[in-house]
Amino acid sequence: YLFYYMPAGKNAVLLHAAAFIETFPVPIGMLSEEAAESGNKDVRRQHHACKASRAREMADFMHGLLVRTDPVISSLRRRPKPGCQIRHEVVKFLVAPSEQGFAVLQALSLRKVGTVI
Repeated sequence: YLFYYMPAGKNAVLLHAAAFIETFPVPIGMLSEEAAESGNKDVRRQHHACKASRAREMADFMHGLLVRTDPVISSLRRRPKPGCQIRHEVVKFLVAPSEQGFAVLQALSLRKVGTVI
């Protein structure tokens, strides 16, 4: 539009957002900043950040985030036991091939249909 200057970043988002959402394997809610910010409250409460001073509280908070995102520590964490099975009839409805060939089963390519997920 002549009356409104649109920055290149905003233009790219508006033009390519639909293709980006279709091709990404994660839900759109996990891509937002809100999902990342929601974990901050968990780190503060769960790891009991020290409330002696603001600097100490933020240092404890940052240490908690570092521990949470460390790949070595994350690999040592116990994973929850899978509790449900996906039946073959249900998997037929989950697979929705698109032009790019992306499907739900590509994410599950190493697992067999009907096994515990």
